[in-house]
Amino acid sequence: MLARALLHFGRVEEAIEVAENACRGDDKIFLPRVVLAVAHCVQGNLPAARSAIKEALRLRPRLSMEDIGRFATPDALALVKRAQLL
Repeated sequence: MLARALLHFGRVEEAIEVAENACRGDDKIFLPRVVLAVAHCVQGNLPAARSAIKEALRLRPRLSMEDIGRFATPDALALVKRAQLL
């Protein structure tokens, strides 16, 4: 949730760092991977965003754009949609 808040306030680099730490801390939850994917997408790093989404899908195969929208600002969600991460 901290990574999501940082992303919301435009602190993308910090959001990435926090999300990466959360991913390393628990390899069974999809949420930090979604936030990581959104942050990378905002940053323009689409390969990293796709990698994070792939990991999120491994953990939550039914991951939807609606799920992602819960953790992204409308502008960030628009970037994710344009990048066709799902």
